[in-house]
Amino acid sequence: MAALVILGGLTWNLTVQSHKAAAHVTHTYQVITSINDVAARLFEAESHQRAYLLTGRGNYLEQRDSVVQLLDREVDHIAAMTLDNPAQQARIANLKQEIVARKERFRYFVTLYQTKGSEGIRNEFGNPVAGVGPTVLVRLRTVMDSIKAEEINLLQKRKDIESSHVDAARIAFISLFVLLAIVLPLVYLRVRTDILERRNAEELVRLAAIHDRSNAQALTLYNAETNRNSVLQGTLSILADNHSFPALLFYAYEEWGGALRLDAARGAPAGARTVIKLGEGMVGEVAQSLRTVEINNADEALAALPVDTGFGMVAPSAVLFCPVSYRGTLLGVMALASIGKLSDRDRSFTELVCTQLGAALHNIKQLEDMRLLAEQLRVRSEEITAKNREVEEASRMKSEFLANMSHELRTPLNAIIGFSEVIRDGMAGPVNAEQEEYTNDILSSGKHLLALINDILDLSKIESGHMTLDLDPVHAAELAESGFVIVKERALISRVALTRKVEPGLDKLCVDIRKARQIIYNLLSNAVKFTPEGGAVDFSIRRVGRAEVESHADEPGIRMFPLRDPDFAHFIEISVSDTGIGIAPDDLKRLFEPFTQIDSSLSRKYEGTGLGLAMVRRLAELHGGGAMVRSAAGVGSSFTVWLPWRDPLIEIAPLVIAPAPARATFEEETGRRSLTELPPLVLLVEDEPNAAKIFRMQLEKDSYRVVHATSAEAGLRMAAELQPDAVVLDIILPGMDGWEMLALLKQTPAISRIPVVIVSITNDASRGFALGASQVLSKPVSQDDLMTALAAIGINLAGGERVLVADDDPKAVSLISIHLKAAGFVPLGAYGGKEAIELAISKKPSLVVLDLMMPEISGFDVVQAMHSTPDTAEIPIIILTAKVLTAKDRARLDGRVQRVMEKSNFDPKLFDGEVKRALMARFRKARIE
Repeated sequence: MAALVILGGLTWNLTVQSHKAAAHVTHTYQVITSINDVAARLFEAESHQRAYLLTGRGNYLEQRDSVVQLLDREVDHIAAMTLDNPAQQARIANLKQEIVARKERFRYFVTLYQTKGSEGIRNEFGNPVAGVGPTVLVRLRTVMDSIKAEEINLLQKRKDIESSHVDAARIAFISLFVLLAIVLPLVYLRVRTDILERRNAEELVRLAAIHDRSNAQALTLYNAETNRNSVLQGTLSILADNHSFPALLFYAYEEWGGALRLDAARGAPAGARTVIKLGEGMVGEVAQSLRTVEINNADEALAALPVDTGFGMVAPSAVLFCPVSYRGTLLGVMALASIGKLSDRDRSFTELVCTQLGAALHNIKQLEDMRLLAEQLRVRSEEITAKNREVEEASRMKSEFLANMSHELRTPLNAIIGFSEVIRDGMAGPVNAEQEEYTNDILSSGKHLLALINDILDLSKIESGHMTLDLDPVHAAELAESGFVIVKERALISRVALTRKVEPGLDKLCVDIRKARQIIYNLLSNAVKFTPEGGAVDFSIRRVGRAEVESHADEPGIRMFPLRDPDFAHFIEISVSDTGIGIAPDDLKRLFEPFTQIDSSLSRKYEGTGLGLAMVRRLAELHGGGAMVRSAAGVGSSFTVWLPWRDPLIEIAPLVIAPAPARATFEEETGRRSLTELPPLVLLVEDEPNAAKIFRMQLEKDSYRVVHATSAEAGLRMAAELQPDAVVLDIILPGMDGWEMLALLKQTPAISRIPVVIVSITNDASRGFALGASQVLSKPVSQDDLMTALAAIGINLAGGERVLVADDDPKAVSLISIHLKAAGFVPLGAYGGKEAIELAISKKPSLVVLDLMMPEISGFDVVQAMHSTPDTAEIPIIILTAKVLTAKDRARLDGRVQRVMEKSNFDPKLFDGEVKRALMARFRKARIE
């Protein structure tokens, strides 16, 4: 075949070269013809020139010029055809020069003829005919002859080449013909073989397409169908319809029985067994070995397995037994009888289908298990939902229980604490020193038990999720001062140095003030408690970044509770360090757990329940912060709490404007006089004479006695000497300003209880209340405003007003009544909600002191009834209850009561002040109306 190709290529090449040689010969003939045409044109131009010179007719000149133009084109054509021959190009260039010279000669003789006529031409040559210029023509002929001779020479050469190429091509063609005569029979045989092989390949492709189609149908069935019986019957149908398996049986393996049971069949013989044990027969052996087995028609045993074709019984050509398994786990055996010979592809395909069937059956079982599990989960979910409802109900009942327990526990404790104070203060008669000591012990124990109950209830509310944050703005310095002052006295008694440091530049932050104060108090009191005499406790507040807080996590010898809220970048760090007994490393993990002290012996030496640090941790986490302790036994401890730094969006306002406690009589305080002997004494601290004069006139008009101080230093001195009933204080003073005076006044025990009314052009009410002022007024101040402020703190308020006390606990009614009588009021007792409503309508008291938790008709119902009745709608109400108020409770009371006070924190003097504030507010309203 290669020789044939080479010979054919050679023949083709020779043919092409012969054609090219013939084209060259033809080209040469064209050049020679063109040269002859140039000679003819030249002689024709000479003839027309002579005819003109002989006759003088102009038409000969026109014909000459036409011939000359054709002559030029013929020369250019020859030059184009001989571009591949440099010698010819030189000759043609010479020819063009001679033609140009001849055309100049033509023009010369025409001009001569036109100017001198025939005579001039005869004189030029002697004979007109001689004017043709024989010398020029000779040169032209010589050049053209040389060009023609060159072409004739080329023509001969090219003819020789053409002849040789033709001969070679003829020889090659004859050789090719001979070779084809030999090769074509061989090619025929090869093509015939290729066709047969292609038919076989097409048959294999057809069979492969059938297998692929069957496989695709099987995969579609396994992916779409979830019913086990449908999958089995569909698989048998695919194998029977697309392949030569008229009889198929599937034996499913029953693991619990150790046998194979006929589960699906198509075209099964009448005698097919329904149950086969493992290892029994071919089906049992295949099931046991998990290997495919084939029996073909070489085995006479197949004659005993006839297949019903519908036209009669036919013995199968082969029987195939294929295991159906999933990852080595037997699921069944497929038995297939074929009426045709089985190829390797048929066996491979059958094994593939059985493998896919095993995966499908496994998935169906998994799906059935999942459905069963889903049903079980649904039932379980319903049970969990029911349990959740029960838990929610239990949580609700727990909240109600906590509220009831708060009432039930705090009510008797309130009576214990209250009556102890009554006895101690001599309201029930004089007491001797021993009785006073016992009473103080009862009072101290009652307050301690109340604090314990409060901690337990607060901790329970936090852990049950019922405690929420009441965020309010506060100055960092004021927050530090509020916790510092409480433990300062205890530190002095224990001879523990207590220092405080607030980072400079800290302004306002936003926290739950009460809970933040509780954190500070618990940390400080704990540090003071476990620090021996001569030790030191350092308290600091500063602002830190999240990265600095989280860097402590890798420190050794600490226990840290990470930050709860991931949204804050900065935190307020409250740190308390002491030089106390310290904590061993093994005991650190027990800290911050409720009711836990690290050493039981400490519970005998140091009082406490272990709730303080647990509350610190829970309150910090409630804010979204964290806590940490670093300690070493015998060295001391450092407790740190981080609260998220929230920038307040509003100016600090007083959270609870608590009135100052009502002053007891001077007779009780100093033994010198009572309030009824002389009009109240007011100390006026004001440096501006005109303002002082106005204030003095306003006060003296209402029968107040006034003493005047022009500076804060003088005011402090006079306050200590005169013990005034109230101080009216300006802020802008020479030297020490009013804020410093107020702070010093409240820090001096002898004069700290004197109520202060701030009157200044600087209306910073929040700062005034934080430092202990009772009222804050802004200049200019009217007489009514000033009198109202003094009246609100209990100065110059007449007694005799009737106050209705409503509580289902007779002891509580009795205790409150004692305090009201001591303050000059007339108490009315009601021991239930219904009786309270009836007395409020019939007696029309000036004020109602009301408990919320009463049987049948609650305090909420009393408030609603009083506000719905025109005669009692304007009577102020003070709530005094042991119930822990929820947000819903506060919403029910919103705008309808004067103040809500807790029995657990009952302060007689604070209560008296609230009573007077409520009555004064009503008195002012009556005056306005």
